[in-house]
Amino acid sequence: MKEKEGNTTRIQKGCLKYLLLELPMEESDTTVSQSSLRRHLCQYKRLCPHGTRAGEERRPSKQAHISPGDTLTKINYLLFSSILLLTPKLHAFNLDDLTKHIDSHQEEYVEALREWVAVESDSSDALKRPEVEKMMEITAEKLRKMGGKVDLVDIGNQELPNGKIIPLLKVVTAQFGNDPKKRTVCVYGHVDVQPAKKEDGWATEPYNLTDINGNLYGRGASDGKAPVLAWIHAVEAYQALNIELPVNVKYIIEGMEESGSNGLDAMVSQRKDTLFSDIDYIIISDGGWLSRRPALTYGTRGNCYFFAEVWRQVA
Repeated sequence: MKEKEGNTTRIQKGCLKYLLLELPMEESDTTVSQSSLRRHLCQYKRLCPHGTRAGEERRPSKQAHISPGDTLTKINYLLFSSILLLTPKLHAFNLDDLTKHIDSHQEEYVEALREWVAVESDSSDALKRPEVEKMMEITAEKLRKMGGKVDLVDIGNQELPNGKIIPLLKVVTAQFGNDPKKRTVCVYGHVDVQPAKKEDGWATEPYNLTDINGNLYGRGASDGKAPVLAWIHAVEAYQALNIELPVNVKYIIEGMEESGSNGLDAMVSQRKDTLFSDIDYIIISDGGWLSRRPALTYGTRGNCYFFAEVWRQVA
């Protein structure tokens, strides 16, 4: 265990060094100004412009995985940097404090992911709807404990193929800060998953987060429970270090993304003059990387899919 922790620490430090591209320090050797972050992150975007295809986790023969000391840390460092870049004015930020905080909470981050992966929040199966509802409640409660203004928004009903009407899953919204002098960032994410069974080709139980050679395997580990948790942990770190958030942060987290996001469009339209009226930036936390290097996906082409039913009249 001691060796694993040492490796994790080296990965974290190496990831930060890579993310900031040998960032020249200003004022001291442990602080970075916003101008340096912006300049070097722009260089970074040119070097690594592409993200992964969202469907990687959906291939039954391959397991989506993240490394506890690698990807989780990369996501958190990337999110901290993104939040820092969105504020017009920023004092030098102490990276040592941030690094130490992340290092000391790695096990906590992994355990939170383990608990979330254990919830079989398959939105495509109406019989598992209670599990997805449970996942939405868990998400809302975590944000409440952080002191956020949290709502579970009712978005209507859904008609199943057999004609049965059931409630759509509520959408979690949360807000941290409402300073009109600050810009507002809205983070979108989802905590539902696609179906997963071990007989589909998994080497491990899909809903039991498993560590194999430093990689974590589990349904939803990369799409999209870990990214949602990373954004939540980013705000948590600011709170723990008593650092004022440089931006207002809003969350919109759904449980129907893997089934077409039923009801989400209407919900957003209904609140365009209230919840979404003051948003400056929207970040879609639902993607991945082609390699082990962090990536910023700044353009997507979307997708088009069809559902067809073929009926045959029986004489």
